[in-house]
Amino acid sequence: MIVRRCLLIAALLTVFVVGVLWVRNRAALTSTERKLVGRWVMEQSPDVTRVMKLASDRRVTIRDCTNGSGAIVGEVAGDKDETWFVDGQTLFIRRGRKGLPSLRDTISGNVFLWDELPIASLSNDRLVIGNETWGRRFVLKRAAISPNSPE
Repeated sequence: MIVRRCLLIAALLTVFVVGVLWVRNRAALTSTERKLVGRWVMEQSPDVTRVMKLASDRRVTIRDCTNGSGAIVGEVAGDKDETWFVDGQTLFIRRGRKGLPSLRDTISGNVFLWDELPIASLSNDRLVIGNETWGRRFVLKRAAISPNSPE
């Protein structure tokens, strides 16, 4: 009886330690992720600009579209479930429950959607996403933070 209790306690302690180590490992930003932290702007056309903010706590806090005068015409504000990370040369954004799942995702119960953005190149002020299968690459530039911005 005492041996079973000791084994149970040892197993629970092992699971706890492994869990803590896994969380700490996932929480640390890689060098690529540290470069990505901040606001990124992509001009899709002269009238539409997309802005995406990747926070250091792995949240995607703002993704919006503005028109030529700077007014927001569409917005996907990150909810509490929306996160991001980099694996290899791909930026993954896990959209929260506010995303629109496909019928297959709804039936399977997969309510979270992943955006996979292949990173073609990354510098301190420029991010290029896309690859050969996309047929097009998108260039994002680091946005300057305005003094009126609620950062």
